[in-house]
Amino acid sequence: MPNRIRFNIALKVNIAVSVLMVTTAFILGYNCITSQIRTVEEELKIRGQSLVKNLSYNCELGVLANDKDSLNNMLQGIIKEKDVIYAAILNDDEMVIAEAGIAGDTDSIYEFDSPVVTKVIPQSLGLEGMAIVPRGDLPEEIIGKARLQISLQNLYNTIRLIQTKTIFLTIALILLALIITVVLTRLIIGPLFSLVEATHKVANGDLSYKVKMYSNDELGDLALSFNEMTENLKTAYGKLEKRTQELELTNKELKEAQYKLVQSSKMAAIGQLGAGVAHELNNPLGGILGYAQYTLQKVKKPDFTQDDFKTCKTYLEYIERESLRCKTIVENLLKFSRGPKKEMEDVDFNRVISETMPLTGHDLRSHRIEIVEEYDDNLPVIKGNFNKLQQVIVNMMINAKHAMPDGGKLFLRTKTKKEGDKDKGVIVEIEDTGKGISAENLSKLFEPFFTTKQESKGTGLGLSVSYEIIQDHGGEITVNSEVNKGTKFTITLPIKND
Repeated sequence: MPNRIRFNIALKVNIAVSVLMVTTAFILGYNCITSQIRTVEEELKIRGQSLVKNLSYNCELGVLANDKDSLNNMLQGIIKEKDVIYAAILNDDEMVIAEAGIAGDTDSIYEFDSPVVTKVIPQSLGLEGMAIVPRGDLPEEIIGKARLQISLQNLYNTIRLIQTKTIFLTIALILLALIITVVLTRLIIGPLFSLVEATHKVANGDLSYKVKMYSNDELGDLALSFNEMTENLKTAYGKLEKRTQELELTNKELKEAQYKLVQSSKMAAIGQLGAGVAHELNNPLGGILGYAQYTLQKVKKPDFTQDDFKTCKTYLEYIERESLRCKTIVENLLKFSRGPKKEMEDVDFNRVISETMPLTGHDLRSHRIEIVEEYDDNLPVIKGNFNKLQQVIVNMMINAKHAMPDGGKLFLRTKTKKEGDKDKGVIVEIEDTGKGISAENLSKLFEPFFTTKQESKGTGLGLSVSYEIIQDHGGEITVNSEVNKGTKFTITLPIKND
């Protein structure tokens, strides 16, 4: 492991510095080459312009006199200048009067032109006026053109020489930079490898491992700080281990207390549901008893007929149906009262409400409360604890009953929470037309043991426990209420994660 890290760090440092140095060297080299080439080209152009201007100035008389011999002599002198390969004098009709040298290809030469001018004496001045008018004030007339061609071969040779020297210098600088980089990398990375090895030792639990001191610079300070850190870690680890044990014990006690709190809330709800469940069971049990007695009377008749048999069969079917009803009520009550399972499962919230209704429906209706059910048939499945969610609904329905002592309406709704075309969660609304909750009590509604009911009617745990259950499911519960108009609780739960 340390070898792999060492290789990677050294390689990354070398590559980073090398790329930086190479890039810098090439940029400097390129700028140096282009600058020198520009300078040589400008000097060549300035020299050509100067030569052609001197030529045009000196050949004025030769053009005026059409003296080809003097012009040829002049051109022969110009052609001897460095890099000049062709020179010519042209008249005002662009006809060559005199020339020297061989004209070159336009791709390998610089060509310079300069007009040949002379001073013109206006006829209006006459010979007398010529003597008094300064020559500089006389008008000019173009009588020809001087042309000069300079070869670029020497320029190209100079450019190649500049490029070669610059490239060699750049390569030398790059090699020197690489050597320096490798040496510095080894000097810096070496102590770092010791620190890397030390971190592995410490990570494996060896808090007594010490880093060797290589120098008195910043790396030495880093090694010293590391050794101090391991000492502090060793001390802190002992304290942390002790504190962890204390926290684990406290957490265990908190979980047990939370479980007991949930069970206490559930038992309180069962106590309040007891009378309603008793009435719910009493009706079918009374019917079962009556039909059983009727059946016995029919069976004991000495003249038991076919019609009596049919009547007994009808009575027995009723007894079976009502017995199953009692069995369902008792099973729902037992399921609700037992401790909740810890694991999450796929839950259909419509079923949560439907299995809660036999426990609470009769009690609510006996208090003149009309239950209005509005369920979304396409409600998505959520991930949750069925028993705990059922406890939330029971708490909410008991709370609604206490809010409507003179009767009213209880609305139970389920909806699908959507974002665009996608299902994102489940919304459950429990709304009553009861007394409502004052504004000052809304903020304290979910606090443990807070209640606005009479002491005999509530523990103050129902809403608090319901809030915790919904929070554990990753959802939220909100409340809107207005005094004497009613209260609406809205539960939002996220959709099942696949």
